[in-house]
Amino acid sequence: MNENILLYQVKPGDTLDKIGGTIGMTGNQLKDFHNAHCGKMERLWFDNLVGIKQIIIPKEYKSPEQLKREADKNLPPLHLTEDFYADRYFVKETFSGLSGNDLEIDYQVDIGLKKFRKPVLQIILQKYDVMISKKRNSS
Repeated sequence: MNENILLYQVKPGDTLDKIGGTIGMTGNQLKDFHNAHCGKMERLWFDNLVGIKQIIIPKEYKSPEQLKREADKNLPPLHLTEDFYADRYFVKETFSGLSGNDLEIDYQVDIGLKKFRKPVLQIILQKYDVMISKKRNSS
């Protein structure tokens, strides 16, 4: 049996809503959870538990909203902030030519951010210190 589920012994007077409420689920969510995990056990077709001895409940239930919040925490922000960018980047580009000569370009990029009244960032790129060198492949 799955280690994330429990068999709950139904007591007289129990309802799906009552049991679900204790673990943070609605009655319909609990019924759907049970039916998805019951295998050979009896499926629940109605909301009443008359004649049902046990149902399957999750050990730790997380609502779809909780799962979405947890997933959102692990994702990068939708909008990039000022902190995302470094002040300076060093770039080296190498282009391989058909004749066996490589062209290398080294340059530095300074990032300047401008703030506007609206929540928009404008990136100002300033390139300088460009070094171009040709290398001959020794193959």
